[in-house]
Amino acid sequence: MTDPRRKISTWAAAFLLLGGLTLGLTLSACKTVNKHPNVLLISVDTLRADRLGCYGYNKHITGMMDFWAQHGVRFESAYAPSPWTLPSHASVFTGLYPTEHLAIDEKINIDKNAVMLTEQMKAAGFVTAAFVSHYYLGAEYGFDRGFKDFYIKPNATADEMVVKVTNWLKSHKKDNFFLFLHLFDPHSPYQPPADYARKHYPTDTGVFISGTTKDIMSVVTDWPAPKSKNVLRALSGLYDGEIDFTDKQLEVLFKFMQENLLDQNTLVVLFSDHGEEFMEHGLMEHGFTLYQEQLHVPFIWYYPAAFQPGLVVQEPVSLIDLAPTLLEFLGLKPINNISGKSVLPLLRGQNVNLNRHLLAETTRQGPDRVALIKGRDKYIYSPKFRLNSRRFDEMLFNLETDPGELDDLRQKEKDLAEQLAGELFSTGLYVQRRAWHIRWGNSAKMQRLKGMINTDGKFIYIYKENTIYSTDAQGLLTSLEFPWNKNDPRKIEFLAPSNMDNGITMMTEPETSPISFHLLIEDKEQPDKIWLGGPHHRAESANLTLSEQVTLTGAPEPPPDGFLIWSEPIWVNSKQILRAEVGDPIKLSPQVIEQLRSLGYLTQ
Repeated sequence: MTDPRRKISTWAAAFLLLGGLTLGLTLSACKTVNKHPNVLLISVDTLRADRLGCYGYNKHITGMMDFWAQHGVRFESAYAPSPWTLPSHASVFTGLYPTEHLAIDEKINIDKNAVMLTEQMKAAGFVTAAFVSHYYLGAEYGFDRGFKDFYIKPNATADEMVVKVTNWLKSHKKDNFFLFLHLFDPHSPYQPPADYARKHYPTDTGVFISGTTKDIMSVVTDWPAPKSKNVLRALSGLYDGEIDFTDKQLEVLFKFMQENLLDQNTLVVLFSDHGEEFMEHGLMEHGFTLYQEQLHVPFIWYYPAAFQPGLVVQEPVSLIDLAPTLLEFLGLKPINNISGKSVLPLLRGQNVNLNRHLLAETTRQGPDRVALIKGRDKYIYSPKFRLNSRRFDEMLFNLETDPGELDDLRQKEKDLAEQLAGELFSTGLYVQRRAWHIRWGNSAKMQRLKGMINTDGKFIYIYKENTIYSTDAQGLLTSLEFPWNKNDPRKIEFLAPSNMDNGITMMTEPETSPISFHLLIEDKEQPDKIWLGGPHHRAESANLTLSEQVTLTGAPEPPPDGFLIWSEPIWVNSKQILRAEVGDPIKLSPQVIEQLRSLGYLTQ
């Protein structure tokens, strides 16, 4: 790789010599170049920070990205605001947390009142273009706002996208451009080109897989069988192959820029929207948890004309800081009233303690969950629930002494946990609302459990207590534990076997709306097997209506062949209580639904 510093232009040399002058003043003195540097914003989807050499990986698969870090600025502790594609990218372009920009669900677009980074860039005279490779970054969600040229091809490979970008650059060499490139390759299924697959596939596993969703889910369902551990190693190798291939395509792009002298006046910002989980905490893929393997992402700024080469910033930052930082660096109009902060002093090597907390949020297949990171401390809020039989709850970790998040300190350091929880909930982004729970337990014999739940208001917040993922005959992700119908906002119906404990959590609007339960066991009404809060309070009828609080007494353990019902306050997104009814809903086509299922985003 040719060192781009050998080509620093005259204006850039003058800038370095007259370091006390601002970038804008220096550029204004030179009429032969653009007023601002070009900007190349690169998102590598699903890229864990710890798979880059500059973040400590020893397999040497990220030479281009490591080069940018070596000759630019690397943020050691950068966090994604959400562990999946849509809300995280929306946060990048708005400087807002997912709760604020509203796009937390595949059926919701970005709040039209939120100002987009691209709109600011276009207003400043940049020629704007985007090349994206997933439906979640499409025009339907609002990502085309501010882009003059917008190209999308779902699941396009990195080489395809780089060809498109270089062709666009050939006709825009003299323009002052803002270019966004999104590469999807590291995302599942892990299927790199054959030569990269052969290079990284561990030959001693004794298993032969192709990296599909079916392979991925087999690890979760069969864990910790020896074969599942070998499949995991193979999947990790294929994931490395995808990263290796992506990095080589970025090198192709950068060499083109060098050959055309575009590297001299282009700021390159590289990031990932989220990471990927490989059973560190009992699950695979991403979107469901808020552990470091999901949230710690690479964040690299390369522009030798202005930044100290090799600088490593230790202060924690978030991807919501990208937009305000870029706008301040370019001297452009800021976006007002956003949660993101400019970290330009950190880019310039100043030792600044921002003394703030960062948030990360998800709502996928369960309750609203949020992590608060402050310095070395990380507090995760989640109501008690399960996913693939893995239990979730509130947790507290010390990231300095326990980077793998294996030692939950919430009981040992209750004061700290309460302090961080108080700081989280004082933001106003979360409010307490009453949730109703119905659970059923394992039975000694198989029984048929049937229920119909109604409300005079409407159900606004519903999730299964223990979604069990698997794959169907076509290899698409599906949930198998019990069928339910929740298409009517006033009614929920379910039919469940009693050989697997599970349940439903729901909220109503208005919150005080009564809820009616009609519950059958083997098609019979058996009120003595319906507990209200615990075994000491049995229902008088299998057809009952509840409106007042039903307090849980003891553990949430239902009778082995019956139902347990209770209610309690839980914290939920204050701006998104209505979930998919917030903002402008997106209607998904059957083709898109099929694609999202194949990628593990949808189960229905």
